[in-house]
Amino acid sequence: MAKRKDKDDSFTIHLLVHEWARRRLMIDSDTYARIANLAFLMATTAIHISPGEQRRVDQWRFEGRIMPHIIALEGHIQELKFGNETPEMIEGMRDLAVLYSSYRWFEKSLEWSKRHLAGCEKTLGPDHLGTLAAVRGMAWELWRQHSYGQALELYSRALAGFEKSLGPDHPDTLKAIRNIATTFHSQRKYSDALEWNRRALAGYEKSLGSHHPDTLCVVRTTANVFVDQGEYGDALEWQKRALAGFEKSLGPGHQDTLLAVGNIAMIFHRQGRYDDALEWYKRSFAGLQESLGPDHPDTVRAVGSIGRVFHDQGKYGDALEWSRRALAGFEKSFGPDHRYTLDVIQNIARVFHSQEKYDDALEYYQRVLNERHKQLGDIHPKTQQVLENLIDLYEHMGDCESAHTLRLRLSSNDA
Repeated sequence: MAKRKDKDDSFTIHLLVHEWARRRLMIDSDTYARIANLAFLMATTAIHISPGEQRRVDQWRFEGRIMPHIIALEGHIQELKFGNETPEMIEGMRDLAVLYSSYRWFEKSLEWSKRHLAGCEKTLGPDHLGTLAAVRGMAWELWRQHSYGQALELYSRALAGFEKSLGPDHPDTLKAIRNIATTFHSQRKYSDALEWNRRALAGYEKSLGSHHPDTLCVVRTTANVFVDQGEYGDALEWQKRALAGFEKSLGPGHQDTLLAVGNIAMIFHRQGRYDDALEWYKRSFAGLQESLGPDHPDTVRAVGSIGRVFHDQGKYGDALEWSRRALAGFEKSFGPDHRYTLDVIQNIARVFHSQEKYDDALEYYQRVLNERHKQLGDIHPKTQQVLENLIDLYEHMGDCESAHTLRLRLSSNDA
C-alpha cells in the first residue's frame, strides 16, 4: 500500500489508504482540523526560506516534488482554524506566499500575503517591524500583479514606519525607498524613478559602501530605467558598473552576477547588436545552468532570450531550437498554461509566422489567445498583443474576413 520511489527517497501511498485516512478523520471534525493544522505547519516548515535568503538548487527541486502536496493541502484550508494563529502559523503563511510567488502563481501568493499581514497586525500591532515587513511583502505581490497604485500606497506606509522606528539610513528604510523607485519605474514615471533610485543609492553608499550587493542592486535598477528611456549608453555604463561590483563582491558564478550579464545582453539586443547579445546571453546561460541547474526559471529564461535573438537575426532554425528548449523547461516547471509558457509559445508562433508557415503559426497563436482570454480577459495588454499578431497573420494569409473580425474585437476592447 506504500511504495518507495526508485529515483528518490519519497513514497507513494495507495489511493485506498488516502481514502481510508480521510474518512477516519472526518468522523471527528476537531481531530480533522487539528490534523489539518499540523499538516499546514509541517508543509510550511519544509519550505521555509529566511527573509533575504536565496533558494539553492536542492531546495528548488525539493519544492517541485512537494508542490502537489501543497496544492492538495489547500483543498482542506477551510478546516484550518485561522483566527487564533500561533506565530508559527503566521510565519507559515509568509512561507506559502513566498513559495507561490517564486512559482509566479500570483493570485495564491497575494491571498497568503493578505492572511500573513492580517495575522501580523492582529498579534503584533500595526507599527511592529514584523507587520511593516508584511506590509512590504504584500506590496510586492500587488506590484507583481501590476496593481501599482495599491503597491505604492503600501510601500509608502512601510517607508514611514521604518523611518520612524529605524531611522533614514537603515537597510529596511532604504529597501522601501528602492521599492517605491521600482514602482514609479513600472508606472513609466521615469524621472520619479531616477530621483528615488538616487536617494536609495546615496543611503546605501553611506551605510553599506559602494560594493555591497544592496548598493549594486540599486545601480542595476537605475540602469534598467535608462533602458526603458532608450538611453542605452547610460544604461550600459550603469549595468557594467553593477556587473563589476557583483563580480568583486559575490564572484563570477553568483546568480546576481549572471543576471547582470544577462541584462547587458538585453541592452545589446535592444540596440540591434545581435552578435554581442548572443555572446553575453550564452555567457549568462552557461553560468546559470552550472549554478542553478537546467530547469531553474532563470536558466530557462536565458534559453528563451537566446531564441529571440536568433529570431531577430533571421536564423529561424536556431530560433525554433532554442525556443522549443525553453518551452520544454517552462512546461516542466510551471505547466502548459503558465504565463511564461505562453510567452514562449507566442515566440514560437512568431518564428513560424516569419517563416511563412502560417498554419503552424495560427495553431500556436490560437493556443496563446485562448489561454490569455481565459486568464486575463481581452482588455489585458498581453491578450491584445496576440490579437494584433493574429490580425497580421490573417492578413498575410489573405483571410480578410477573419482579420476584420479580430480587428472589431480589438477595437471594442479599446472603447
